[in-house]
Amino acid sequence: MEEAIAEYERLLIAYRDLGYDPIIIPKTTVSERARFVLSHLK
Repeated sequence: MEEAIAEYERLLIAYRDLGYDPIIIPKTTVSERARFVLSHLK
């Protein structure tokens, strides 16, 4: 589990370094996640 967390953090840093602003999708139902994603589309 520690390796997975380290990789997650490494990827967040890498994406930010590349100019992206990652948005963390909440752990909830599929329909709620879909609603969340759709509300963040530009």
